[in-house]
Amino acid sequence: LDYGYLYPGVVVNYVGRNFFVGAGVVLPVVYGGGDTSSGNPAPKFNIGYIHDHLMLTAYIIMYTENDDYWGFPHFNYIGGTVGYRF
Repeated sequence: LDYGYLYPGVVVNYVGRNFFVGAGVVLPVVYGGGDTSSGNPAPKFNIGYIHDHLMLTAYIIMYTENDDYWGFPHFNYIGGTVGYRF
C-alpha cells in the first residue's frame, strides 16, 4: 500500500454492568509517498456492550477540517469493533 491513515488518540470510557460509553480525541495522520501529514484533532464518541468476555463497540470520529465540502459535519467515520476481554 502506498498510503495509509492512523488515528492515535485517547478515549475515556464510563463502564456500567453490561455497557460502556466514552468520548475522546484522535489525531488523523496520513502517511505515504515519502511524506507524513496530520490534520486537526477530531472528537471520537463510542458506545458498547459487554457480555462475559465479548465486547461490541460502535463509534464515530468527526472530521473537523475547515474546507467547504469536507468540513464538519459532512464527513465522518462510523465503525464498529468486536473484541475479547481478558
